[in-house]
Amino acid sequence: MKNNIKYCRVHTIGIGNGCSLNLINGCAQSGKGKSVLISDSENPSEKIVELLEATLTPLISRINLKYDETHIESITPNPKSIPYILKDDVINFYVTYKGPLT
Repeated sequence: MKNNIKYCRVHTIGIGNGCSLNLINGCAQSGKGKSVLISDSENPSEKIVELLEATLTPLISRINLKYDETHIESITPNPKSIPYILKDDVINFYVTYKGPLT
């Protein structure tokens, strides 16, 4: 189980008009998951299906960025530190070159 902890996602559901939006959204964001809010007058079925789809969506877990180390000083974030990429995630890499570009 400990070997797979980096692949875990936490999805949250806020039920009722009095739920804490900060708690529901914050937990989902920290857990790389999705949050849904269900108001008192809403049918929860559609929102639950939305969460199930997010749960079953595959992820990219092997990232390999190839580059010539003689010309690159650093890359941020380190591609090896990213455990996975979810659908619709945007990943920006910032590259610092050694010396001037020609």
